[in-house]
Amino acid sequence: ELPKDAHQDAAATMAQFQYWLSVLGLAIFLGCLAVWDALDGFRHLRGYLARVESEELEQLHRQLGKSGAQFKAQANGKPSDSD
Repeated sequence: ELPKDAHQDAAATMAQFQYWLSVLGLAIFLGCLAVWDALDGFRHLRGYLARVESEELEQLHRQLGKSGAQFKAQANGKPSDSD
């Protein structure tokens, strides 16, 4: 049988091991959470930018459609609405 001090040392060593294991587990968990949050943020940002780009392209198409109609009207000798 181990002396009393050896039991206390073993218990203290085990407590330290459990403490550092829980600290390591928490650090890994927080690191994974940070990576997941960053990836999720990039995904939302890409979606937002795609939406904004789509809206801008639709606006350009509408503007080009209007100027295209005005150009066709002028080419046919008809006055445009802006004249």
